[in-house]
Amino acid sequence: MAEHAAAKERNHAQLELELDQRFQAITPFLTLKRLQLDFLRFIAFATGDANDLSSLNASFPLSMQAIESRAFTYAVTVPISSLLERDLDIEDLESTSDAFELKIDITEPPSSRLAVDSGIADKISHAVANIRRNTVVPLVYHVESSVGFSIQNGEHNEPSRRPTNEYLNLIQHGLRLAPEFVTVDLSYSDDLLSQIIASKGSSRVIGHYAAAQPPPRGWDDPTYMNLYERAKRLGCDLVRLTQPATSIDDNFAVQRFRDSFKSLPTALPLIAYNSGLLGRLSCCFNPILTPVTHQSLLSETQLKGIPCITLREAQEALYSSFTLDPMQFFLFGGNVTYSLSPIMHNAAYNLCGMPHVYRTHQSSTLRGLNDLVSNPHFGGTSVALPYKTEVIPLLHSMSPHARAIGAVNTLVPIREGDEKALDGDGSPLLMGKSRAGPVKALHGDNTDWIGIGNCFRRGLSPANAIRPLSTGLVIGAGGMARAAVYAMIHLGVQNIFVFNRTAANAEKLARHYNQQNLRSPGRAGSTTRPHVHVLRSQQDSWPVNYKQPTVICSCIPTHSIRGEPAPNNEIPSQWLESPTGGVVVELAYKSLNTPLIKQIRALSHRGWVALDGLDVLPEQGFAQFELFTGRRAPRRLMRTVVLKEYKEEEGQYDPQAIQNRLENLKGQPT
Repeated sequence: MAEHAAAKERNHAQLELELDQRFQAITPFLTLKRLQLDFLRFIAFATGDANDLSSLNASFPLSMQAIESRAFTYAVTVPISSLLERDLDIEDLESTSDAFELKIDITEPPSSRLAVDSGIADKISHAVANIRRNTVVPLVYHVESSVGFSIQNGEHNEPSRRPTNEYLNLIQHGLRLAPEFVTVDLSYSDDLLSQIIASKGSSRVIGHYAAAQPPPRGWDDPTYMNLYERAKRLGCDLVRLTQPATSIDDNFAVQRFRDSFKSLPTALPLIAYNSGLLGRLSCCFNPILTPVTHQSLLSETQLKGIPCITLREAQEALYSSFTLDPMQFFLFGGNVTYSLSPIMHNAAYNLCGMPHVYRTHQSSTLRGLNDLVSNPHFGGTSVALPYKTEVIPLLHSMSPHARAIGAVNTLVPIREGDEKALDGDGSPLLMGKSRAGPVKALHGDNTDWIGIGNCFRRGLSPANAIRPLSTGLVIGAGGMARAAVYAMIHLGVQNIFVFNRTAANAEKLARHYNQQNLRSPGRAGSTTRPHVHVLRSQQDSWPVNYKQPTVICSCIPTHSIRGEPAPNNEIPSQWLESPTGGVVVELAYKSLNTPLIKQIRALSHRGWVALDGLDVLPEQGFAQFELFTGRRAPRRLMRTVVLKEYKEEEGQYDPQAIQNRLENLKGQPT
């Protein structure tokens, strides 16, 4: 009988495991999620609505700063012909770059004169839509004016010039797709360029000129200054000039040319570099939108006239030449022995070609922070419990987000000259990154709310899109609960309920937010403001005057502490009666298969979606990476590392469930 019972128990456990995997892998209520995201992005770009665009980009701090205001930015150049010929991974192509340049290198049929050929137009539109879906960086739309470029018998043949009508048609089609940047070739007439610039809409214009051969005096030739002044007169927003390098000296000449514009009071941002293998040195030190290629496109460098240096190579050159310094980053807290952050960040640094190191620093007192700040190579630190609020009195400045939340999880150093970057509405992203020296002060930020908010967005089905009557629920009242409330406010939730075992702490959290005059993005003209309410007992019914919550975050521990068993963090069933389900995010990840996660998976047939700390950690890490380095984070890599390196401390997790998540990373919403 005992053996029969044991076998029955094993079968039951196996069935439960299979059901858990099924609920985790299948989310039928999110079938239209990508369509929803695509549509919202399309509306934002088509209307040029600053609030909508700001809301979409808030997860990525770098998106809030103009590219030309940051040092050493890169645009990965991808010919549309390559996208049409091969099944390229667009997210991988874009990874860590600051812009995605789509190079239109295909030609139209001779019969197409009055408008873009419909077949080509469809291909371009499809490519742009695919890029938008898989990237988070600005799109540069570049129509190549020289076409027919090829290699015969080891030598280049002369490319032909694209006819004026064809060039204009392709540019106008691109402008209808609302790229952030469009290039105009300065070799065409003023009338043509003026016509294009007059219809640019929300796109910014890059005046572009690529010399087939250097002029007689190279970069010292007046040709380039005349082109620059012409672009400025026509109304371009940036200027891009390039010529093939014939000697190593051309790289020093272009540096002098760039330097000559620094003293001009109203200079347009300048992109200037040499092309070809000899010109790679100039690409390493060009500060704005340096063209780079991806490893998978290196074989097409000569054939399609694309850059011959990768972003990683350009970054490595900056460190090996002592232009930038290797920095040290930390996770600072009272108990940080168990964290996936060092592995995640170090893998990202390695991929980007940055010789930085991220490690833990455990301290029983806040004074331990002095050991980090005294290091001239201190680049920043993540802040863990119990110091997220204790550290605030030590700060010189805080981001608006951290100030509203009342807690920080990210510190970046302020060095000599950085204070100007933080004046007014300045950003720490404008401070010198990867440059060693004495630390003058500290700036505090918070990315926890970003990680939580991104998971809300990923898990909310279109049926649960946030509306004025939507409600949220937060379990807990600590620093992470404050971040969860702020994430809900930023999402547009107007009524947020908090439950905590100690009601006084919940009341304190509610007062903290109710005393602020916060508004959700896009609701600037709204006369109502978000309100935080307190739930006093798990036995109470949901308040009758409010809809059931569709956005829920549990911010309490899921593991045993000092020998005490892990709390049962299930949510009262009477609070889970939303007819369309919703999303539940559990922040902890020391244990995964928690009672709450099991509870929500069992309700997946009713539209409930569960996400855990392994989802939240990389999402907040992307923003933290940007604040630390001033570079775009390799998102898929960081997600992958977190899943691959996860080892549950206390229990039972299923490696196959982790494998399923790894297999589903491709195509995950950015």
